[in-house]
Amino acid sequence: FFLALRRVIPRSSTKRSDDESPQKKESQSTGLMLRVCGFIRTVISDLSGGTTLTVWAILIHSFGYGVIMVLFNTILMLQLERDFGISRSVQGIFTLVSILSTLPVYHYSSKLRERIGHLGMIQSSIIVATFRLCLTRFACSEAVSDGSRAKWLLLLQLLHGYHFAADWVASVELLDTLASQRLRSSMQFLLNMAYFTAGSG
Repeated sequence: FFLALRRVIPRSSTKRSDDESPQKKESQSTGLMLRVCGFIRTVISDLSGGTTLTVWAILIHSFGYGVIMVLFNTILMLQLERDFGISRSVQGIFTLVSILSTLPVYHYSSKLRERIGHLGMIQSSIIVATFRLCLTRFACSEAVSDGSRAKWLLLLQLLHGYHFAADWVASVELLDTLASQRLRSSMQFLLNMAYFTAGSG
């Protein structure tokens, strides 16, 4: 990952001065974006035609997945505090539950892959994520009483473990399988950029 990052970011970009003009900062930002785009084009061009389409599909999927989940989690936490009066400490418990729920999926991911394959993991994660979003919308409605709403939402956080971990494991392993030995670290760098940088940004 860091070797790939060093190819994208020039050494001079790590040294910043306070007296840089906005035009210079904008020029550096544009230069960095061009370097990143060039890096992506170089990696993708080293792949064969059919493999390139698969890689693009995984990266676009990860980007869209990141955007949707960041929006969902941000809006949910704001609504919990503003509309339902749930404290920050309880919100922290929500986040802890969602993180811990991924551990069993990571542990049994190899068995899951053997049963349904990488594509099945991605498809099932999309189904579970859609199911979670719909149930969360229902739990936030007036159909659920204020006293039991927090419990329902906390239980729904458990679904995060499957749809995030299954999708992430499948995407990582697919890119690792498609890429050559020379491009494996670069592929993981692109996947992290698609989900955690571009999608979550």
